[in-house]
Amino acid sequence: MDWQKLQYGLGGLLRRGYQKRCCPSCGSQASQRVDRKVFHDLRRCVDCELLYRWPYETPAEMASFYQRGYQQAGLTTDVPDAATLNSLMAAGFRGSAKDFSRVIELLEVLSVPRGARILDFGANWGYGVWQFRQAGFSAIGYELSRPRAGYSKNLGVEVFTDWSEIEDRGTFDVVFSSHVLEHTPDPAEALRRKLGVVSPGGWLIAFFPSGSEVFQKSDPAAFHRRWGQVHPVVLNEKFIRKVLPGSSLAIGAYCPEDIEGLKYWDQETAWIGTMDANEMLIVWNHA
Repeated sequence: MDWQKLQYGLGGLLRRGYQKRCCPSCGSQASQRVDRKVFHDLRRCVDCELLYRWPYETPAEMASFYQRGYQQAGLTTDVPDAATLNSLMAAGFRGSAKDFSRVIELLEVLSVPRGARILDFGANWGYGVWQFRQAGFSAIGYELSRPRAGYSKNLGVEVFTDWSEIEDRGTFDVVFSSHVLEHTPDPAEALRRKLGVVSPGGWLIAFFPSGSEVFQKSDPAAFHRRWGQVHPVVLNEKFIRKVLPGSSLAIGAYCPEDIEGLKYWDQETAWIGTMDANEMLIVWNHA
């Protein structure tokens, strides 16, 4: 028996008896049920458009879960042994599940110069920071998990767990995150934190599982699988537009077609790319 899943399910049952249906981001009590799994609902906030799991744990409970209980197959929650790490670094991570070559291609499309300062927000054990540095950027990382952040020393890069240490280093030309926002209890707060360290003229770039209505209709089974204990929220383009200020915002998919399409974006008006893909990409310019 998976005691962690049992505890999660029973926790949802108990919380249904006393927890109000409040959006964990904006606090609104106006919501609509979008999906359901046993004792948990996926609800859409009428005010900020966030898709959130209800009942939900406190931020402290979620932080404890990600520090101690979160497990994912592959090299996400597990770190590589020395031989595997050496092999990955020798290949520049090319062809692996942690290959950042398309991310670096996107930076080239956006004309981010070599030497630019990059923050990898949710850097895990440092593989992205290492690849950014190999490509000629000045990169550091921020990671909630202390064990994974500590492993980054094996790659010769810096990954910090204290946000104040990031703020002490000033602003960044690019703040990047990959599959981080869907793990946060309040993604609006996480986005505002990122915005606070983006340099004028800099970029905020993020990838996360798509919660768009177009994707939900095109693949309802995949949409149903993407929320639960590990993913307490699902983000869509409506929520992103409400949180990110201004019109210099591109929303599409992490796919070759949309990266090519961004070459023709004027970077001043809103741009919409592929909306029925599994993964959503947002690119925001601090104009």
